[in-house]
Amino acid sequence: MKKLVTILLTNLLLLCSIFPSAVWAQQVIEPLSSEEVKEHYDEYFKLDSRLVNGDFYQTPNLSVASGHPYFISPEWKNGSVILEGDEFDNLLLRYDIHTGQIILNSAGFTNSAVQLVLKKDRIESFIMNGSTFEPFPAHHSMTGLQFCEVLTEGEVDFLYVKSKNLKVSSSGLSDFAYTEYEDKFLRIGNDIISFKNRRTLYKHYPGLKTLLKEYISENRLKFRSMDLAEQTRFISFCNILLEEK
Repeated sequence: MKKLVTILLTNLLLLCSIFPSAVWAQQVIEPLSSEEVKEHYDEYFKLDSRLVNGDFYQTPNLSVASGHPYFISPEWKNGSVILEGDEFDNLLLRYDIHTGQIILNSAGFTNSAVQLVLKKDRIESFIMNGSTFEPFPAHHSMTGLQFCEVLTEGEVDFLYVKSKNLKVSSSGLSDFAYTEYEDKFLRIGNDIISFKNRRTLYKHYPGLKTLLKEYISENRLKFRSMDLAEQTRFISFCNILLEEK
């Protein structure tokens, strides 16, 4: 027995002399700081608690209603989000304007496609399909905080707000139907003004009225039939005049 113990001790000392770092490894490895650990796992899992912190989103059953509750279309769109001053890009997003929820698809940075509702009160702005959205100053009566598309910026910002309600269908093709509503506003300084027609600009900028009328005449536009893109160009032209003035 003593002989066996002696042999084992001898072998252990021999191993220690050959591989000292393996035995004393705990003495030379310094502990990682909590920040280093966080950075490591953020890089590995591609997650950030500021972004991935909302509830799960339940996709509505579109078969029972005609239309859909989303801005533009139900398809996922490439985009980015600015949260608390930091930008998160290369995201897949949808904007449910019926419930007022911004939905994130986690398929781009996790192993599963999970739909998460982003915390709206932390969002400074987001880009979806090339369009920029910002929090709208007035809350919706049903969905609370809502977002507006910023169509053009300058001294006059042109803001476009869309919402949808689910109503009983009268067509007979389905039980319910999504009805869309839209509103357009001008943001001039801290004032939010409902944009009804060209007279809204004439009222606030009477000195530009003649030039704005000439723009409409030269481009052969009829304001009542102007689409959203033409109205956007009209307000962009107003901003050009204001910059020159």
